[in-house]
Amino acid sequence: MDLRHGVGPVDHHPGKNAGTTTSGAKVRARVLVVDDESAICKVLERYLSMEGYDVQTASSVEAGQLLLERAEFAVLICDVRLPDGSGLDLVRRARELQPHLAILVCSGQADSQTQATALGNGAAEFLTKPIALTEFGRAVRSAVSRRLTELADGAIM
Repeated sequence: MDLRHGVGPVDHHPGKNAGTTTSGAKVRARVLVVDDESAICKVLERYLSMEGYDVQTASSVEAGQLLLERAEFAVLICDVRLPDGSGLDLVRRARELQPHLAILVCSGQADSQTQATALGNGAAEFLTKPIALTEFGRAVRSAVSRRLTELADGAIM
């Protein structure tokens, strides 16, 4: 089974967001959440896991970059303000490391310059905190759906 594109085998709790490979095996989209607020990481990890995603979390630009260098993800969810730098720098680096990665950027401050920079650096969507879980879930499902469609169409090599 190919694990290079941000999806991996489902071994339990397939959830409603598991996909299916051409061989019929169930897969779960891998999501990386980078936020320095541990409570947010825990809530998002629990919510996304219950939705059927394979979730990893990091609390800094450096930790997020290390995870992106070691494993493929379908989606990156990144806060703008992190203790060791800007999440926007991580977005740029993530785009270099994994060009087909779906990226969602979150911020407590919805200024138009930050939003434009995030979208210009390759983010698919900019979400303003606090984020309702229903809105958050919709954004992640949409990003994963686009990612799985690209995989099915062979657009991601």
